[in-house]
Amino acid sequence: MTTDRMTTARERGRVAVITAVSGQHDELMGHVGGIAVGSRVPDLHVVIGMADPDVSRGRLPITSDRWRTITRAAQTTDPARLPLAAARNLGATVAMDAGADVLIFVSVRCIPGPRLVERYADLVGTADHTAPVLWCGEVRELPPPSPVIGYPVYRLEPQAVDVEPLLPEGYREVEVASRAVFGDSFALTAEGFRGTGGFCPRFRGAEGVDEDFARVVSSAGGTVVRVGGVPAYRQFRPAASPGEGDVHRLVRNANVFAERWGRTMSIEEWEALVATGVAQRDEKRGRWVVA
Repeated sequence: MTTDRMTTARERGRVAVITAVSGQHDELMGHVGGIAVGSRVPDLHVVIGMADPDVSRGRLPITSDRWRTITRAAQTTDPARLPLAAARNLGATVAMDAGADVLIFVSVRCIPGPRLVERYADLVGTADHTAPVLWCGEVRELPPPSPVIGYPVYRLEPQAVDVEPLLPEGYREVEVASRAVFGDSFALTAEGFRGTGGFCPRFRGAEGVDEDFARVVSSAGGTVVRVGGVPAYRQFRPAASPGEGDVHRLVRNANVFAERWGRTMSIEEWEALVATGVAQRDEKRGRWVVA
């Protein structure tokens, strides 16, 4: 590496990619494969296992001599109500304790695009928006993988099934607080994360966590920015109807969100439950309940 390139890397600070896992080991291998072929690899890859001893005990081949891998276990007593928010907080804490200046959160289901780490590292160093700034890249959908070779991590965009074209690299859109933020791929500085206080650990599962965090950022005087040129590619997973446990978890999260913000969360799964009458508002109790 030349002196100029070494200086640039130091100026960007130490970068961590953080993800939480619960049994999605094939997806995790694709996720790691995408990191490995990136134009820049992170300094740290923090993997938090949620009811996943294979991850937390280091049994999976996800390490590399090109970056440091740290695995930890998030405490949970119920595998059906995984503590994603708490796991993200733990991942951020572990990364910051290891010296990370840039925190990149990427879902285990997503394969990072070839310039995701490099672009996020560049973006978080800009001062174009009021801090803390939550940078949100787009997520593209992949078809089922080849049963023989899996996903071609070197060329994922031609595989994407999205109708809309890829956002251009210079695209930026400031999001308003009332809009849900898709949380499979986003980044912020360690300082910015500390300023928000992190994710609300009262949520279980993923529903409501991202929209809540976007509101936390806005409430802290910060900015949520949707950006182009930072795609992540979501691996195919067959759709499943919510079971009884999922419904109760959604209702619980909706009540947590309403208590915190005085409104209902804006996610498709929740809106579907309300539209079909599965979830109803109990005005006497001032809470959502399962019908």
